[in-house]
Amino acid sequence: METWTITRLLDWTTDHFNKLNIAWPHLEAEILLAHCLGLKRIELYTNHARILTQDELTKYKSLIERRGKREPIAYITNNKQFMSLDFYVDRSVLIPRPETEQLVEIIIETIKSTLIPNPYPLIADIGTCSGCIAISLAKYLPNIRVIGIDSSLAAIKIAQNNAECHQVSDRCEFVEGDMFEILNGGLKTSATSEKTDVAATFRSP
Repeated sequence: METWTITRLLDWTTDHFNKLNIAWPHLEAEILLAHCLGLKRIELYTNHARILTQDELTKYKSLIERRGKREPIAYITNNKQFMSLDFYVDRSVLIPRPETEQLVEIIIETIKSTLIPNPYPLIADIGTCSGCIAISLAKYLPNIRVIGIDSSLAAIKIAQNNAECHQVSDRCEFVEGDMFEILNGGLKTSATSEKTDVAATFRSP
């Protein structure tokens, strides 16, 4: 039976993804193989001579096929890093984009540099999806509270689980429903994450 080591599989997958014109072939090969084996990416190299079992090869093949059909790697691995934090994602939510990190950084700097009468400002994250914006803000701004709003119950459950994983559930509330019915004034900052663009609006207390 043909044997496949980690090194050999990485080389083969990188070449395969190159032929498919995938933008970051070696990086994505690392991510998928590490996910398949339950390893960190660095551990692929400390275990480079490890031979995969048939079950592992079968699982890895299915991941490669999904990526070859252009399924986003975040949905394949159910993970997306955002603001140096890991978030669970699936098809119930949008995948956080790099541009959205800029929005979060702007809000963080604005809150830090603004004299706010209320020591615990409330921030609304409208269309919260995975909760990446709300949770990141709560993580990096320990004196704030965040309410995440989404019309999808599935998204709300994912956001709640992500908040628990990052230990900010006590300052992050996630609510299903229409934003106009839920928002009742007193919000210091409103952050909106949409499919095609992102925007932040700031208003006086």
